[in-house]
Amino acid sequence: MLQKSLKTLVFVLFANISLAQNFLNGSFENNTAAGIDRINLSNAAFNGFMPNVNSYGTTPNLDIIQSPTWGGGGAQHCKYYVAFKLEFLQIIILLVQLFILHR
Repeated sequence: MLQKSLKTLVFVLFANISLAQNFLNGSFENNTAAGIDRINLSNAAFNGFMPNVNSYGTTPNLDIIQSPTWGGGGAQHCKYYVAFKLEFLQIIILLVQLFILHR
């Protein structure tokens, strides 16, 4: 009985560790946007405003938003959130990639 309980405890601890991630700027609060909504940024501009976050892609259109002007319900945590615009083809590609990754 003790051995089974110990195995269960070890499994739970390692399962928890294996799913952990550490995000350096997960809430997007560490930025230099200076309280201004930054809309339709290029990759270079976004990376300049947002340390420890990298934007890449062929059609960047990223936003760093603080105000309620653009909708979306606001930030889930603290003040800032990031938004991006996807064209229809990009949405299809993203869905296919997610399907492949989570099969």
